[in-house]
Amino acid sequence: MRRAALLLAAAALLSGAIAAPARGDGDPASDYLIAQPIFWPIDASISAAARSELASTVAQARDRGFTVRVALIWSAYDLGSVRSLWRMPQRYARFLAAEITYFYKGRLLVVMPNGFGFVDPKHGTAGTRAVLDRIRIGQSATGLAQAATRAVTALAAARGIAVHASEPGGGVTTKDVLVGVGLALVLVPVAAFALAAVRRRRPHV
Repeated sequence: MRRAALLLAAAALLSGAIAAPARGDGDPASDYLIAQPIFWPIDASISAAARSELASTVAQARDRGFTVRVALIWSAYDLGSVRSLWRMPQRYARFLAAEITYFYKGRLLVVMPNGFGFVDPKHGTAGTRAVLDRIRIGQSATGLAQAATRAVTALAAARGIAVHASEPGGGVTTKDVLVGVGLALVLVPVAAFALAAVRRRRPHV
């Protein structure tokens, strides 16, 4: 389990380059999250430590029974053509959950500088607002990622699942980095193509 978390963390360190093709998309996060657990801001600098910590926390939570996908929205630019939902994290969380529902129907956490959005289709979100309201979001993109780490930990704890931001021991090898990045490079374009095909088949309103 720890190796899987480290592999995801290693891939996260280079995920900025992977997310770049999403520029100009109708909703970049929806394309990315169908294949990966975290959407990182497109044009924001997040420290390697914060990226690794969030990636390993999300992976550890998943291994312990609390699967969640996370969208970090640092600016309106990260919303693509749905910029009207900027600074509306809960409304955007519901919108994003609907966008990726063909591929993922689980928990979804959205973090914006002004707050959190959270969707849990299977268990509902009763009580989660109080949990999230206690978490401060720092005034930087790194602070956004750190807040997401604390939120995942707190939400899992509310369900009786203990998740720690990091686990002692182990390490990320060059092989882990190459494997993680290679998987992301293959999965993201394939999943994005599949989502585009689904959208084209939707009836126009």
